[in-house]
Amino acid sequence: PRQGTEAEEMYDSLKEDRKTIQENIKERSKKLSKTHLDICKELQKPWLGKEITVLIDKQGWPGTFLGRTPEYKLAAVQTKDTESGRKDNKKDLRGKFVKAKVIRTSAHYLICREL
Repeated sequence: PRQGTEAEEMYDSLKEDRKTIQENIKERSKKLSKTHLDICKELQKPWLGKEITVLIDKQGWPGTFLGRTPEYKLAAVQTKDTESGRKDNKKDLRGKFVKAKVIRTSAHYLICREL
């Protein structure tokens, strides 16, 4: 807009409105993300303590494997060797079905111990 015109005043006003709108969007996004995580955590709670079957598809952090349940839930399975303190386990469970017990839950994972 040209200097000294009504359009210039409107433009400055719009800049302020944009800032406010962006701040509102960020705040709403944070609230929505928190609500999403809270809901996910609640939906995972009923799995705690259950014995499940997991199809392992990849290696996780040392001593763990990642896979999915028949209900397509993500699961991180700690191997039996991990319980005994061995982190150098050579076992490869990829492509295998493993029986496991859910010992903890997170928003997106069932944390399990191999049975």
